[in-house]
Amino acid sequence: MPNWCWNTVEFTGEEKNLNNLSKLLDKTIKMQEITGNGELLFGLEGSIDGYMFNINNVDSDEGWLNFSFESKWSPIPNDIVRIAELFNLQFTYEFEESGNGIYGKYTFEIIGDEGNLYEQSPTEEQINECRFQEEDDDEDCPSGFDYEKLEGFIESASMESCQITRVNEKAA
Repeated sequence: MPNWCWNTVEFTGEEKNLNNLSKLLDKTIKMQEITGNGELLFGLEGSIDGYMFNINNVDSDEGWLNFSFESKWSPIPNDIVRIAELFNLQFTYEFEESGNGIYGKYTFEIIGDEGNLYEQSPTEEQINECRFQEEDDDEDCPSGFDYEKLEGFIESASMESCQITRVNEKAA
């Protein structure tokens, strides 16, 4: 049985591209409800880790669309990059897999014809600083973890460039 990674992604870009992605996201959610399984968004081919489970919290407004989902064991940034490139969108992608202490944020931006992916993650020491000791007995944080402090560590982390695979075709 896998550890589950919580993911939330916010895409930004041209309204027509966001609307096209939204339509395919709706179809994926309906398929997920029918099958009860995780789905690859609009049939993206890739490893099993690329499947999105329990897609929810879909929200959009002018210039952005966001949603949450779960993935097995770890975040799936390469699949999210593929979606962004197919629809000519940028994104911010936050992830958390607390069982193995995996937390962070990806940012994907398009400059000219190039897409660049960056990761921000806290160090192991910073993650340990966010854990409450038993004697802390914090009523506001029953999980024993200070997520506000963790978010500060992630935001202050340097943006490390990540290698990604390019997709040349556009869907929008």
